[in-house]
Amino acid sequence: MKTSILISLLLFIIQENPQVENANSKELFFKKQASYLLQEGGIWEAVNPTYQKDKQYDARVFRYEVEKGVHGENIQLKIVSDLNDIGWYTSWDGYYLWQPQREEIIYHSLAANGAIANGIVTTPDSTTRINIFTITAYDGTESTHKDVTRKVNENEMKSESYQQGENGEWSFNQELIWKRVSSDKP
Repeated sequence: MKTSILISLLLFIIQENPQVENANSKELFFKKQASYLLQEGGIWEAVNPTYQKDKQYDARVFRYEVEKGVHGENIQLKIVSDLNDIGWYTSWDGYYLWQPQREEIIYHSLAANGAIANGIVTTPDSTTRINIFTITAYDGTESTHKDVTRKVNENEMKSESYQQGENGEWSFNQELIWKRVSSDKP
């Protein structure tokens, strides 16, 4: 009984003490984000605000499908789009990985068209993650991108996407509101 009370007290102190939390804050943030994204089946959707019904392959809705990876240090991520004339289509398939030796959150993804995305996620505060990544197209051309995602509440996130120009400045692409949706998964 005394042992369980001491363990409970220690866990409370660790959770509430910023000095203890900062010792491994990047890893702790990764684990909290993974838990947040995975809740209730890990499905998130965002309506495309620039959707054009007459454009053959335009996406009406984007979907994140988040699942646990093969171990606790990574989460799998599919980006699926509801495209005109096709329906649901997996456009990106990748993962986020906590890399303990480098103390970094790594992002890696493969697009349906053969492009590869590689990046690092930073965490300026407890509700924001910034993913800066390079996309290498199938023909070898590269472009650098940045996604800034903020937790709005337990069931909503807001993301802003940017692309880096030749002069190093970031150009705004799009803002999306991601909402948690019920999963059909058991």
